[in-house]
Amino acid sequence: MSLLTQVNVPSQAPDLKDLLTGSNSLLQTLVDIIVALPLFLLPLVLIWGGIMYMMAGSNDQALQKAKNIIKWAAVGIGIYLLAIPVINLLLQALNVQQQFNPLQLVVP
Repeated sequence: MSLLTQVNVPSQAPDLKDLLTGSNSLLQTLVDIIVALPLFLLPLVLIWGGIMYMMAGSNDQALQKAKNIIKWAAVGIGIYLLAIPVINLLLQALNVQQQFNPLQLVVP
């Protein structure tokens, strides 16, 4: 048996619509990455700000920089958490059956 007879070649190329709108589509994968990224980055930034705060000592400039990092990380977490119900309200207004839950992307 030759190698060419063992290879399964699809009879036609996948449709562009399926690539963009299917359940395992490229667009869905990109959205999942964009939505899950703040779940990992914002806590890391908050921890980094805390470490900088502890290491600042009596240096007022470093202390202010650390406070700003902590403040803006907390604001980012707040915006992210408030965006979830807003997205769900929009999905409900558009009669979409699926609810948006970013934890589904992280915890199977």
